[in-house]
Amino acid sequence: MFAQSKRAERAEIDKKFARLMEAKGFLPGDPKRVKWNDFSYAKKTKKIEAYDKVHASKGLPSLDSPIFDYLEKFRERTMDVDGLDELCEKLATAEPQWIKEFISCNGVSWLYEQLSYSVYLAGSIRKQTADVEKLELSIACVVEMINNGGSGLKELLAIPDSFRVIIRSLSFIANDKKSLVFELMAAVLLISEDSWSQVTEAVHHYKEAYPVDFKKLITELAEGEDADYKVAFLTFINTMIVQGQSIVDRVKVREDFISDGITDILGTLKSTHADDQDLQEQCIVFDEELENDGSELKQQQTLSLKKGGGEENEAKPIEIITSLWSKMKGTELESTLMSILHAMLHLGLSLDCGEGSDLTLPKKVGVSLKSSSSSSI
Repeated sequence: MFAQSKRAERAEIDKKFARLMEAKGFLPGDPKRVKWNDFSYAKKTKKIEAYDKVHASKGLPSLDSPIFDYLEKFRERTMDVDGLDELCEKLATAEPQWIKEFISCNGVSWLYEQLSYSVYLAGSIRKQTADVEKLELSIACVVEMINNGGSGLKELLAIPDSFRVIIRSLSFIANDKKSLVFELMAAVLLISEDSWSQVTEAVHHYKEAYPVDFKKLITELAEGEDADYKVAFLTFINTMIVQGQSIVDRVKVREDFISDGITDILGTLKSTHADDQDLQEQCIVFDEELENDGSELKQQQTLSLKKGGGEENEAKPIEIITSLWSKMKGTELESTLMSILHAMLHLGLSLDCGEGSDLTLPKKVGVSLKSSSSSSI
């Protein structure tokens, strides 16, 4: 009887001590957490008592806070649909102090761990309906947390490949939840300039690693009936483009979608959804940004043609392109130039090839040049 009571007492100490280490921000694998785990039960008890005396005055959560109930379920992988639904509601309605305490106690890391594990299960042969539900609710929790003044975004950015995992979830969730991911990513890009490279890299990786799933997103944009999905997806694409700091950044983002026919899709959407003001607005933004980059390229070309006395060479556009191509061919910028050419041709900008011009481009661009010149561009 005494032994059983002692085991229960030590189990309670271990539970509170694990909560204490979360409150201290010690994640599993942290050398400090490893060291503290080796403390004797007497020393653990003293650490708990010391924390209990000062937590209120220092604005720290009590070790009895429900926050730690959520974290324990994450850590032990016992979080269920109801628990995630409850946490989602809490993150949406709680006072800022509660959100702050949740984040300070490794809440973002454990929530991400849950999301990542749910993505893994959703893509496994063991997938069950509840796994997809938990994945969708995990995403909703992230959304509600960041909606609260951008809370937790800094911590999410610090987790390697976190946005790859979020984008990967698009392969498993329903369309309305996909719209939520698009809206989340667009908001992240607007809240933090530091997020652009991570978000755009995650999208590019998704296209390269899961081309069939990426194509499904594009097909849904073109052929699906969910107008909210179309608006959310285009808003996300446009935000990635607009937030790019250079023409190279913007062209690289745009190329991932142009290569899958988005310009033709937008042309169709503009006619088939003429009454959808939100969708029309996003189509216009895409076209305007494309045109702005075309204009910026033209300005850069003009500046590059200035000579000693400031006189401008009257070179034809094709001569400019030929010069750029000779410098970029075979380099990592080759695809960038191809994308710019695609944009110029889409906008109807003349290349004025003239006679005797010698521009040997890949077939993909060469065909466009041929078809465009036959249209008397």
